[in-house]
Amino acid sequence: MWLFTTDGYYSIVHDKHCKDDELMVRARCREDLERLKKRLKTSGDIIKLEHADYRYRLSISREKVIQYLSRYVSKLKYSNYKNTLPTTERDRHDAYFKCWKALNDYQHKKIAF
Repeated sequence: MWLFTTDGYYSIVHDKHCKDDELMVRARCREDLERLKKRLKTSGDIIKLEHADYRYRLSISREKVIQYLSRYVSKLKYSNYKNTLPTTERDRHDAYFKCWKALNDYQHKKIAF
C-alpha cells in the first residue's frame, strides 16, 4: 500500500521479516518514519538498508497502523493534499507533484482510448 499523508510518504507491506500481527512501514527518507514513530508513540529501531528500494524501514504492529489510519482519516480537513506540503520542503513538494502529474497523465491517456 502506498500512503501519502501530511506526515510523509510510506509503503506499507507485510514481508518475510514481519510477524503475523506486524506490518513493515517503508520510507524513502528517515524523517518520515521519525514523524510516524512520534505520532504513534511507538518504539522500535528504524532500519537503514543502503541498497534497498526503500532505504528506511520500521516494523509496526498492525493495530498501531490501523489506529494511525483511522485517526488520520477522522481528522482530515484539507480539500487539496498538494497544498498541505510545506513550502519550506521544496524537494518533497516537487517529488510528490511529479507523482501526481504522472498519475494525472495516465488518467488522460486512459480517457483518450
